Amino acid sequence: NVDLSGVQSAISGIGNVFTSGMGALGETFNGLKQGIWDAFTASAKNSVKTFNSGMLGFAQFLLSTNPNVDSMENLWKSITLVISSFYLIIFLVIGAKFLMSGSNIEGREQAKEWLKNILLMIFFVQASYLLYVLILDVNSALTTSIFNLIDEDFFVFSLDSLENVGLELIFGGTYLFVLILTIVILVIRYLIMSFGVVLFPIALALYFVVPLRSFGKALLSFLLSNIFISFFASLIFLFGSSLLELGLFSGTKILVMVSIFLLVDFLLLYFLLYSLLTSTFNFILKMKSFGLLGKK
Repeated sequence: NVDLSGVQSAISGIGNVFTSGMGALGETFNGLKQGIWDAFTASAKNSVKTFNSGMLGFAQFLLSTNPNVDSMENLWKSITLVISSFYLIIFLVIGAKFLMSGSNIEGREQAKEWLKNILLMIFFVQASYLLYVLILDVNSALTTSIFNLIDEDFFVFSLDSLENVGLELIFGGTYLFVLILTIVILVIRYLIMSFGVVLFPIALALYFVVPLRSFGKALLSFLLSNIFISFFASLIFLFGSSLLELGLFSGTKILVMVSIFLLVDFLLLYFLLYSLLTSTFNFILKMKSFGLLGKK
């Protein structure tokens, strides 16, 4: 009998070497595949982040930074000068009200109320510039403090999984459109805030003239709504960022981002248009009550 144990051992050794080699080759292939995927996602993520960073930075700037109202200071001085020219007329009206009231207690109390209002109007109108800047600073501080709590990666594509990549490719155009829409709305709001320092003393003056108080309320509501809406928008962004920390929404980041931006856009448009329409409606009603509208 021929002893073939040595041949069998050699063949077995070759098989083991072949199996080990194939295993190592498989691991190398998997590592190469993962490396290519990581390189692709890193490159794509950096490209998308670079593309979006400009628009996102601009949007955050419009939300959290105050406009420079110093350029409007001369116009504000002109407006307050025009308003102050009416002080003497108002004091004469109040004096006449006192004289005509005589022993009428109700009339005299009304005249006293008018006098108190005119004194308050003089103070607030003259302080309106500093007061408006203070309101802007308070809102900016509140908004910035909230933005500091938001994860910066919330605003960019993650590309961290095939599921996210697919959804981001599908909804990427929608996200870009919504982001541009947000910027357009924020630019309009920014312009309103810039010109608001001129409208603010007018709103205060109208508020303290009793027959015109509804005009003042509407204009103050319009200005303050547009100022503080950025704080509530930042809270919505913080809520969206917190949602992505939950495993339930980690695979649908792009959908959360689009939804959050749409919610912010709705909120901005609602307060912008609602305040504007309410002010216009109140103005028309007051004009009708004065008999200035509706007559042929």
